[in-house]
Amino acid sequence: MSANSPAVVQSKVPNVSPYTIKSLCARSVAYLSLMIVMGCSSACAPWHGRVPLVSDVSGHTLVPLEFGDVELHFVLDTAALMSAADPAVLERLHSRHVSRPYLVPTRDPRDYVPAMEAHTGARSDNALDVPLLERSAVSLSRFRLGELFVHKHRSVILHDFEHFRAAGLQIDGILGLDVLSSRPVELNFCADEMRFSESFSSSAELTEALELSRTSDGFRELSLSVDRHQVRFLLDTGASHSYLSAAKVQTVFGDRPPERILFRRRADAYGVQEPAPMRTFVAESVQIGEISVQEFEFYEGDYNILGMDFIGRFRWHIDFQRDLGRLATCH
Repeated sequence: MSANSPAVVQSKVPNVSPYTIKSLCARSVAYLSLMIVMGCSSACAPWHGRVPLVSDVSGHTLVPLEFGDVELHFVLDTAALMSAADPAVLERLHSRHVSRPYLVPTRDPRDYVPAMEAHTGARSDNALDVPLLERSAVSLSRFRLGELFVHKHRSVILHDFEHFRAAGLQIDGILGLDVLSSRPVELNFCADEMRFSESFSSSAELTEALELSRTSDGFRELSLSVDRHQVRFLLDTGASHSYLSAAKVQTVFGDRPPERILFRRRADAYGVQEPAPMRTFVAESVQIGEISVQEFEFYEGDYNILGMDFIGRFRWHIDFQRDLGRLATCH
């Protein structure tokens, strides 16, 4: 929700009773509160309060959502354009917390195919041309996100996450960019917490300035130096590990043999794969500006993905609307 600021008009209002002033103040506070919980521009008051981040055994970062006495766990996912929830889990909620399903146009990540990067006009290894589809969604109402109370959030996509529970993981949904881009957000993995703020931070503590780029489909990328080769990665807190595409592995490592060959299952939002061999390669140095990580291991995959094994080492402050960021190392 966004609106132009009204012009300031100076006038005298005669014979205004204290009751009228009190009523107007109460209405103003109620209106401002409604704008905050419905998602307004950064000119509105900030969401104050700590949102705890919890790591599970698979390396995912979970955000607890409380609906009365029912607590659900959503994966924090900066590579999900929209949030999603398991309809079977939502059946546990009271009707005041969840609406009837309705259809919304959205993109299904299972249809990823390479595309041209529209943001810069240059080719991106991660650009994805994802067609619009109609999918079932619901609105979630009156729930707590850590210390924050959310009155209503629309268009949470319905998706079956049963394969996660079958693998012993308590994952009930995904918290995506539709929430994270509502206002500047601090992802402090040093203290395992998330906070929304009124404006983008220029704190001296956050020493390294970042400039995110955006693919034609809205995914966010970040450029890093891997052994002195520039690589653009999808910023993906929903991935436990970081990946390099086969083409980038050849560019960066040449004919160097892999560090390890692992047989492991890959689990994502759409299923658990059968065990398959995965090659890993160790970069001597991965660098963002002046910040460097030594001896970092990448998995070979389909895309260049920056996962939680890298992201989780830092404190980030990101404005996803303006594609700006700052970060600092954990002390």
